[in-house]
Amino acid sequence: MVLISLLFQPLSAALLSVKDTWLPLPDVTRENLGAIGLNQSAQFQDLTAFVTAAGFASASVLYSLPDPPFIHGQYTIAPFELPRDLASNGTVIANTTAVKSDSGCRPVQVRNTLFPPANVSNVSISYGTTPPKASATFCFPTISLFDVNVSVELANGNLSQVTELRPFSSSSNFSSFSANVTGSPLFGRAYNGIQFNFTSSPDMFALERQNATRLQLPAAVFQAAVQSPQGLIGSFDAGKFVDLSAKVYTTYLTLIASTVYFLSDKEPLTMQLKTFQNRVWLSPIAVHILTAAMLLLAICACLIHVFHRAERRRLRLRHEPGTIASAVSIGAQTGMGQLLAGRQGREEIREVLSNRKFRIDPRTMKIVMEGEEGYEFATSPMERRRSVFAALQAQGALGRHFSTWSSSRHPFVPNSPRPKDDV
Repeated sequence: MVLISLLFQPLSAALLSVKDTWLPLPDVTRENLGAIGLNQSAQFQDLTAFVTAAGFASASVLYSLPDPPFIHGQYTIAPFELPRDLASNGTVIANTTAVKSDSGCRPVQVRNTLFPPANVSNVSISYGTTPPKASATFCFPTISLFDVNVSVELANGNLSQVTELRPFSSSSNFSSFSANVTGSPLFGRAYNGIQFNFTSSPDMFALERQNATRLQLPAAVFQAAVQSPQGLIGSFDAGKFVDLSAKVYTTYLTLIASTVYFLSDKEPLTMQLKTFQNRVWLSPIAVHILTAAMLLLAICACLIHVFHRAERRRLRLRHEPGTIASAVSIGAQTGMGQLLAGRQGREEIREVLSNRKFRIDPRTMKIVMEGEEGYEFATSPMERRRSVFAALQAQGALGRHFSTWSSSRHPFVPNSPRPKDDV
């Protein structure tokens, strides 16, 4: 059984494997970098934030750009520090605040009338067909504030998931500057980013930025229709301009929200980081095969013990088999010991033990030879029973299991260790 169990060593070596496992690290605390509040900075006053957002919205159509960091769909969340000192790749999960922008775009019925060529910001006109096709969309933007749970990709800061928890309130985290958004002067209303009420006479650069913003957004919608699978004319026929306007305008509004509705603020924020870590796993195939093999081996071992239970009762060894103490206890002060006394050569031992029979006396647990006292009462362990293999295979008895030496089969004599000075 020991030798058979050694065959399982390759399976044992294949039990364990190291795999990259997606696991969370202990919670960490970093700084939140923004809080909801009206930010009327210099970039707000000179319209730099608005024309830049319009440029990105237009470029996202032409070049299929992804959302910027901390923006996902309609949601703009407060930026926060990412624990890049702990891992280079993973997902950060945190509870924070968000501004949800809704474009509120609706289609408008347009009567096909021949217009002269002109730049109209909210109407798309095509003169390539007869009669000319037109589409008009009016948008009424709104914002909503929420406490959210977000998942941020550690590598690039992109939002992968935003889950609304509850509406934002004065008791929410990071709400110390929110009064000028939820109350006066905005009262929860949104800037449309198209029409600006200047409190003073703007300079020429601010006016040009306003004009550029008004031109870029309709141009981005027109370009989106050209690049759509339906094409420009198909977009008119399928009424796609409402969806295209909502997509471009939402991108623009979320970018505005990141600069207009958030103030710089540093407060502690607890977050969870999930990343790939090396872990030791058990191989399913090796585990099942080894388990089945070990169960089969255990069943065979139990059967062997059942077959030998009667013989084991009569064998009461006083020492562990194979040790010097065990050999002395069963062989010392016996006739066999006297025969071997003074003989160490291989040929001498073969000659002395040739054609002799041995048994173990169950009363003294010593070896007795045929002809000595007690030999008749001592029996070989398997004298009354066939071997396990013979019993399992229903074959004839393998013979009486006497320790018999014949002239054709000589006993094995172990080689004694050679002295160091023996050459």
